[in-house]
Amino acid sequence: AVNMEMGLWVKDGASTWQTLVAATRSAAELCGVGDDLGTVEAGKLADLIVVRDNPLDDIDNLRKLALVFKEGRLVADHREEAK
Repeated sequence: AVNMEMGLWVKDGASTWQTLVAATRSAAELCGVGDDLGTVEAGKLADLIVVRDNPLDDIDNLRKLALVFKEGRLVADHREEAK
């Protein structure tokens, strides 16, 4: 659902970069968890996804999951599904 909403932001004129920042860093800061989440930095929790194609090229590429990490641990590996 979140990636669908981000697609709407881009469709309505936000840049892909603005949309990704709003959904990650800005959202974490707004929720008061910016010290732990929202960006990829040493000491943060490392809740993140790795996608197969660049989301800056097309926001819908966020749907093409390759890996999912929760607190730095790999919890889902979808790389074989892409073949």
